[in-house]
Amino acid sequence: MMMNSTESIPISPPQLSAEALAIARLKDEDDPSQWVTLVEAGEDIDIEKDLEYLKKRGYKIQISS
Repeated sequence: MMMNSTESIPISPPQLSAEALAIARLKDEDDPSQWVTLVEAGEDIDIEKDLEYLKKRGYKIQISS
């Protein structure tokens, strides 16, 4: 297939990194619909339960002291 100089090749937009997407979301930090909050301020966290959940999902857990 030969293209002449007036034809263009469609170019996909570059993929943004997770960091770039997170930084872009900062402008919406006061909009609760843009953020998922799993723990409320002052709420206790069951670390043992969370570690067990991560182990079941296949994560290798190492706790340093």
